[in-house]
Amino acid sequence: MEAGNDWLAAECEHMIGVTYYQQEDYEMAQDYYGKAIESFEQINNPDFVAIVQRDLGLVKYKLKDFVAAEDELQQSISGLQKSQMKGQLGMSQSKLGLVQAAEGKSDEALQTIQEAIKLPEQTEDKFFLSTAYLDLAKVYNQIGKTEDAKAAAQKSQKILDGFSKPEQFVQRRKELQQFIS
Repeated sequence: MEAGNDWLAAECEHMIGVTYYQQEDYEMAQDYYGKAIESFEQINNPDFVAIVQRDLGLVKYKLKDFVAAEDELQQSISGLQKSQMKGQLGMSQSKLGLVQAAEGKSDEALQTIQEAIKLPEQTEDKFFLSTAYLDLAKVYNQIGKTEDAKAAAQKSQKILDGFSKPEQFVQRRKELQQFIS
């Protein structure tokens, strides 16, 4: 198989995992993410190995296996620090902040996410920047800082509105409204 086809096959496994994740079938998502990681390793694509490790970390987070989630996210961060993908790196760091908050380390979580925000600000990755502000809103909300949560959600919404149409990212917009309203 040609190299481009190998990458496409690996990315298909990744996207099947994403679909299962979105359907909250975390066991199947985990299986496909594992296959995608193996496939990306076989074609020597460390950037995508790190991206899928983040997604696997999010599965572990949803399953409340915070130690495994943190491990996957740290591996993702380590891999992405070697790449030029600052938006992806920021996303992995932001998700690490959510895990830290779930573990009761709110100060560390806030610091991690605030550092993560700086990375996509340096790029054109506005979706990742919007996501980091949404994650910040979630942590602020979790620790009872509702006004800070609202401000972070408004910032996320403003960024989202800057690059997308109102009919796009409907689920994200609903989630943001929970903080803004």
